[in-house]
Amino acid sequence: MTKTPEKSKAQLALARAWASGVFDARAQLPTGGAVIRIDSVDEALLKRFQETVGVGQIKIDDTKRTKGPVYIYRTMNLDDSRELLKFVSPFLSARKLRQSSEVLGRIERNPTWRKKNPEKAASCVTVLAPSAEGQAEQHSTPTDGYTASPATVTSP
Repeated sequence: MTKTPEKSKAQLALARAWASGVFDARAQLPTGGAVIRIDSVDEALLKRFQETVGVGQIKIDDTKRTKGPVYIYRTMNLDDSRELLKFVSPFLSARKLRQSSEVLGRIERNPTWRKKNPEKAASCVTVLAPSAEGQAEQHSTPTDGYTASPATVTSP
């Protein structure tokens, strides 16, 4: 994840909260794989999202029959998906957090990812995320320095 040193903690938290809102409302999470996708007719929105989160690519989907172009933001590999999920997770709704935790668990259990990233795999710890019934579930989530919480967001 790209962390810009000239941004204050409050600006970074606000940017993360904004990106999390876009993610929460628009992200399509896979039920089997790990590629995360956001479709939009607003290219500027996706570019700002990509710049904020620091991973992923934007392409034009010319297969959809619409009056204008449809743009697709998507993560390109397991690391991009993992970094994106870690970046937005502190600000997600319970439903999207649960879905994201499932995808993150699939990534972190992936033998290829674990072999390529032994230092990240070693830092995976168990954390709690709300379940559909409001009960806490255990999920594997690494501790990699993204610790902002919604309570730290303040207006500039």
